[in-house]
Amino acid sequence: MSNEFIDETVAEQQPEVESIWLTRTSVKPLWLALSFGLFFIGLFGFWPLMVGAGIAVIAITIAWISDSRDESDELPLT
Repeated sequence: MSNEFIDETVAEQQPEVESIWLTRTSVKPLWLALSFGLFFIGLFGFWPLMVGAGIAVIAITIAWISDSRDESDELPLT
């Protein structure tokens, strides 16, 4: 078996990658991490803080996912 045959076989099996999709930069992960931290502080200390941070966690997660879906809808279907 020659190396040329192996190289051709491997090249046929692997699809070409034309581009890589990266999301836009966002502060949502930072806000989400901060909200999780406040949630756990409130869990052991002050329950109203836990409730407010829990609501913030849910809202930020929904906003981040919807932004990601909007960006992925703009991608070409190739």
